[in-house]
Amino acid sequence: MSKWMTIAALVSVSVLGISSAAADPVGGPKADHTRVEANSTDVFKVDCWGDEVTAFRIQGDGDTDLDLYVYDEDGNLISSGTGYSDREEVQVRPHYRQTMTIKVVNRGNVYNAYSIQVW
Repeated sequence: MSKWMTIAALVSVSVLGISSAAADPVGGPKADHTRVEANSTDVFKVDCWGDEVTAFRIQGDGDTDLDLYVYDEDGNLISSGTGYSDREEVQVRPHYRQTMTIKVVNRGNVYNAYSIQVW
């Protein structure tokens, strides 16, 4: 079972030249604090409105490298944050309402306690 309940996003930003008005989120913005075990992946499901920008952010405890991946409902990778730290942020704008899959991957040999935010 996923650690996450279905969540949605609220954002009013301009991303890569794409402007979006404030979204009417499905369930509103969400945040959680959890941990991902060493060399493991946490999976979350997020219900997003179509044609509205949704932002995802993770911030870890500094112990390992965390990567963030966002997939559409067909399993296609649509955005990722794969720097060399445990702080990543990505933004997406799905064409229609759908449930996105979010993966947080721990590249290290110890667990990482992290926060995840979606708005």
